[in-house]
Amino acid sequence: MTARLVAFVALSAALAAQVSGPVAEHVRRGVAAREEGRLEEARRQLEGAVRGAPELAEAHLYLGLVLHETGDFSAAADSLVTALALKPGLPGARELLGYDLLMLGRAEEAVPHLDAARREDTGRWQLIAWLGRAHLESGRPGQALRHLLEAQGSAPADPELLYLVGKAYSQLALQSHAQLLANAPESAYAHLATAEDHDLNGRSDEAIAAYRRALSGREALPDAWRALGDIEQGRGRHRAAVEAYRRALAIRSDNGALHLHCGEALLALGLAAEALPHLESAVAGDDPPPPAALEALGKALLDLGRFLDARAALARALDSAVEEQRRMKIHYQLARIGRKLGDSEATREHLQEFTALRAKLTAGDK
Repeated sequence: MTARLVAFVALSAALAAQVSGPVAEHVRRGVAAREEGRLEEARRQLEGAVRGAPELAEAHLYLGLVLHETGDFSAAADSLVTALALKPGLPGARELLGYDLLMLGRAEEAVPHLDAARREDTGRWQLIAWLGRAHLESGRPGQALRHLLEAQGSAPADPELLYLVGKAYSQLALQSHAQLLANAPESAYAHLATAEDHDLNGRSDEAIAAYRRALSGREALPDAWRALGDIEQGRGRHRAAVEAYRRALAIRSDNGALHLHCGEALLALGLAAEALPHLESAVAGDDPPPPAALEALGKALLDLGRFLDARAALARALDSAVEEQRRMKIHYQLARIGRKLGDSEATREHLQEFTALRAKLTAGDK
């Protein structure tokens, strides 16, 4: 906000040209005090100028600027409302008033002022973001999102914008789900939305029941089958997980993530031969393949005694893995393969890496 308000300094010259006598002295002292950072003195002098020339819109605007900079948004808003009543098209007043109303929690009132200011100045992403925030706080996440995403195009890494965009998406999802539950409470998608809410909040029993209600009316819901598989896998019920993943794959046979999850569940059951085609599909489905898929493929090949192929897959996984926990596990598997192949140097090297990473992660936990 501060960078934009520097433009208001030009207002002082216009203001000084319109007054004389004691009012002019108040203006001169007020402008000087503001430029020196003595905001309370600037406020006192400009209040004197307003008393002496209450009909002067620019005086109210400049006082509003100083009040804004002191953080007195309520008094600033009052001064700016007066300025606009005296001169509706006064440049800069609507932007400042919109921002102050937003800071006061009066977002609905801020919207028309920020919208008008945005039409006057279409290029500044901060102003577009304030307009988006005002819509969001007024309960209109759809309109908010349009403005926030436009602003994000100019500032993709701005933390506040990232937060507001996420909040807008969240509110929009809540509104959509509320309409779904109100209009079609017994539909498969209503049960699916309920299940996802239970799942997100850790209520796995309720989630399973709701997912199954969704699937009883419409079985072609691969996301529901996958979610069921994830819950069952997390509970250690690998056979039930495999069944759910296979139902999902019957609908989306080319989904690499589903193949990976199904392969991992089969590996947990000791069924490496059945897991292998799923894991090969998971690796083939992405370019580059995800480290998790390469790691799981390496484990399956190791269990099947295909040591050279396993080593190649795990080496590729190691090249792309970033997480230290995953790298530690891969080094351990490569050490096992080195031992199987009689490669003592490789075994020693990978065991050393495994030990070092395990010590580092253990120290971090403490």
